Amino acid sequence: MLRFSCPWDRSLKASTCVVLLLLLAAGTSLALLPRLHAGDSRAVPLLHAFPALAAGLAAAAWLLSPRAVTVGPSAVRVERRALPVVIPMASIRSVRLLPPDALRGTLRTFGCSGLFGHFGRFWSRRLGAFRMYGTRTRGLVLVETDRGRVVISPAPAEDFVDAVRALRERRA
Repeated sequence: MLRFSCPWDRSLKASTCVVLLLLLAAGTSLALLPRLHAGDSRAVPLLHAFPALAAGLAAAAWLLSPRAVTVGPSAVRVERRALPVVIPMASIRSVRLLPPDALRGTLRTFGCSGLFGHFGRFWSRRLGAFRMYGTRTRGLVLVETDRGRVVISPAPAEDFVDAVRALRERRA
C-alpha cells in the first residue's frame, strides 16, 4: 500500500486560522453578552448555544478533513479522522493531473472549503459536478469513476497518478 500526504497550502493555513479566530471571537462575545446587558433573559439559551454550535462545526470539519491518500490493489482511500472515503479500483475509469487553474470559478454546493480543507460537493464549468477531498488548490488529481468525478490532493501528485495507472494496468 502506498501512502501520499495531503499537505496544506498557505491559503488553507491562513483561512483556517481566520475562521477559527472568528468563531472564537463570536462565541466569546455572544457568551458574554447576557452579562453585559441585564434584561430579557429569553435569548440567553440561544446565546450560550452558539459557542457549542461553533465548536461542533469546527470539530466536524477537523474530523472530515483529508489527511492522506492511500493506494492499494483494490482501492484508493482518502484517509480522514472519521469516515474515510473509499474509491474501488474497479470503479476508476481514468486518473489525471489537473492544470493549476482547474478550480477557477468553482462553486461549493454542499461541503466545507477553507476550514481544515476543501471537501464535499462542488461544481465548475470546466469539471461539472464533482466531489473534492483536498488541502490545496494546485497539484490536484481528477479521478473519474463510475459514480462521478473526484478531485483529490495527494503529494506528489504525479507519483500518485503513476501508481494508480500501474495498478489499473495490472488489473486489466
